Amino acid sequence: MHKIRRSRTYQEGGALMTHPEIVDAATKAEEKRKLAVLELITKEQERAEKKKAKKQLDAKKKAEREEK
Repeated sequence: MHKIRRSRTYQEGGALMTHPEIVDAATKAEEKRKLAVLELITKEQERAEKKKAKKQLDAKKKAEREEK
């Protein structure tokens, strides 16, 4: 059997993490970062859509005012 490797990476309680735990923690952290980036991109797209809709509405209102 292989020995479980230890690293100097510490968990919340101060206990050393095993190699598989380190890999799992890194994978979870990477997934969390990717989700955060996707959320930022989605929010930015929503903002851009709202801005575009507002510009169109403003242009429509301006055109209506000029007709009167």
